[in-house]
Amino acid sequence: MGINVIAFLLNTLLGMLSAAFLLRFYLQATNAPFRNPLSQMVVTMTDFAVIPVRRAVPSIFKLDTSTLLLTFLTQLLLQFLL
Repeated sequence: MGINVIAFLLNTLLGMLSAAFLLRFYLQATNAPFRNPLSQMVVTMTDFAVIPVRRAVPSIFKLDTSTLLLTFLTQLLLQFLL
């Protein structure tokens, strides 16, 4: 029973984090206004990880590849932990 609880929490938390990274990528790709409260929430939630990774990973064709990399790594970590 304890394993199921931990698996549920990991799936929920890491799934929401990867969704936030992916939403940030989509918002930047579509040039959505960042004055929107939803956009500000997503940027605030993901800045802790995106800013350091952005220094090492360059953007390609004005697409923020650091957020895509973080999404992939978050899902990879989730699959590894489960």
